[in-house]
Amino acid sequence: HHPNIVRYLGVERDDIQGVISICLEYCAGGSIASLLDKFGAFNESLTRSYMRMITTGLAYLHSRPGGGILHRDIKGANVLVDSDGVCKLSDFGAAKKIQVDLLSSADGCRSLRGTPYWMAPEVIKQTGHGMAADVWSLGCTMLEMLTAKPPWSHFTSQISALFHIASSKSPPPIPPGISPAATSCLLRMLVRDPKERADVIEVLDHTFLANAQEVGQATRAPFWQVVTGQEGNAVITQVPARSANVFGSLPKNNDFPTMGKDSTLGSSGNLNSLHNTGSG
Repeated sequence: HHPNIVRYLGVERDDIQGVISICLEYCAGGSIASLLDKFGAFNESLTRSYMRMITTGLAYLHSRPGGGILHRDIKGANVLVDSDGVCKLSDFGAAKKIQVDLLSSADGCRSLRGTPYWMAPEVIKQTGHGMAADVWSLGCTMLEMLTAKPPWSHFTSQISALFHIASSKSPPPIPPGISPAATSCLLRMLVRDPKERADVIEVLDHTFLANAQEVGQATRAPFWQVVTGQEGNAVITQVPARSANVFGSLPKNNDFPTMGKDSTLGSSGNLNSLHNTGSG
């Protein structure tokens, strides 16, 4: 078991209902996407700490014996936060075990899997993709944390976003105000040529992540409980960590595209199989 991968606890089979339930560990903080929706964009300190943990979990997947595992749907909705503030990769419905880091159009994975706004250009173009596609999605997730919006969120249509990502020669827009170190880290993950893109080890070694605080410091869950009330009638209240300057000052995001932020491509891997999955 890896601390940055959601733990599998077991499976329960109901033969009467014809249902198989997979049991996973409970993460009280919810997903990063839900925290962004409630509290707004993260500041760079929290983003750095969360990115360090997410990338560590992804490095574990990519280094599995026999060639590694592609997650293929890295995004805020698929990263859970436990009560200690530890980030854990979840939702392996699109994951694939491969023998080598396949990048060529002749040998790479070709199915169109993932969520459009976080999807790497080579995945959309179906020219073959490997571990580098996860790194692109990781960069998009870092942008998501810093802005409280999906990358390419100015496209209100998933189809428009897909065509733009596939044809553009530029990375997703990086907003002003982000530090040079954070910008540099983003640009290494968002290189359009997968052969030139950073791998997870380079990302972990980047200056922006190198000084990330350990769990138990800045990586505590982005809320805490306080006791309030009158005349001894205590009430437990969740207070957003923005009050302690853990979150940035951007307002809560309310302008996600109406069919976009968590919509995932279906298993058939084509543009006609778009469906909304809710939690991603």
